[in-house]
Amino acid sequence: MRDAMLRRSEAAALRWVDVEFRHDGSARVTVRRSKGDQEATGATLYIGRSAAVDLQAIHRPNASPTARVFGLRSGRAVSNRIALAAKAAGLVGRFSRHSPRVGMARDLVASGEGLAAVQVAGRWTSAHMPAHYARGELASKGAVARFHRED
Repeated sequence: MRDAMLRRSEAAALRWVDVEFRHDGSARVTVRRSKGDQEATGATLYIGRSAAVDLQAIHRPNASPTARVFGLRSGRAVSNRIALAAKAAGLVGRFSRHSPRVGMARDLVASGEGLAAVQVAGRWTSAHMPAHYARGELASKGAVARFHRED
C-alpha cells in the first residue's frame, strides 16, 4: 500500500492479475478504478524492490490471477489489518487506513520531492492534502528553516 500510495479500497480490490513483477526486482501494480479516477482510466504504480519481495512472499504459486492480493474484501478489513499489524509490531500511536499514504507523502517530501511530484504520485487532485500531511517536513524545509541553517 505504501509504495503505490494505495487507498484502502484500492488495496482491497487489487488482484494478482494487476501485479507485474519486473526483472529489476521492482513491481508495477495497476489500479483499475479509484476514488479520484472518475473516468476509470486506471493507473500503473511503482512498487520498490523491498515491497516487491514482500508481495512475492505472499503470492501462492497456485493462486488464481483473479484472487485478491491481500485476501480482504473491504476497505474496513484493510483498516483493521493495518491497525493489527501496527500493534503486533509494537508501534505506538494511531494507525489508520491513511497511514501508508500519509507516511509515503511525508517521506517523499523529507527526501526532497516537491508537492507537485507527491501530488502526482498519490493521485490527489490538488496539492492540498499532501501539503497537509507533510506540513512538519515542509516547515523543516521552509524559508525560516533555511535562514537558520546559516547560523
